[in-house]
Amino acid sequence: MSDGGGVRIVGLGSPHGDDRAGWAAVATLGSATLPPGVDLRKCTTPATELLPALRGARRVILVDAVADGEPGTILRGDRSALTAGGAERTSHGIAVGTLLDLADACGLLPPELTWVGVTVDPAQAGGESFSAPVAAALPALARAAIEEALR
Repeated sequence: MSDGGGVRIVGLGSPHGDDRAGWAAVATLGSATLPPGVDLRKCTTPATELLPALRGARRVILVDAVADGEPGTILRGDRSALTAGGAERTSHGIAVGTLLDLADACGLLPPELTWVGVTVDPAQAGGESFSAPVAAALPALARAAIEEALR
């Protein structure tokens, strides 16, 4: 996993239930042959790990569980879509949008940043296993992440 200014796919999450979706997508991609210049990161604590994960990349794709819609739906967007309507879409205690603002202020924000997510039921985000809709959507989440990386 190089820092050579290529494309980086960053899986966000936690070790609980549906919130592991970003990690699962990155793990799926980790077992595939990726194009040169695409690397993967697993971000377990966005507050301390997201900014370093952005450093040096030309393009970053964030992959995460999002609490916004019918569980199992794949969503895509740019940085502004993370906080559309004033609501933070990710399920982390600290707002990813706030961390991206900090990255921008520190000169660490990559020239291109997009995100893909799978919608979850917040009540299922803390369980021990994936809910059925999210489990069924995991292959599509991994595909969406690599499609964004190859755009």
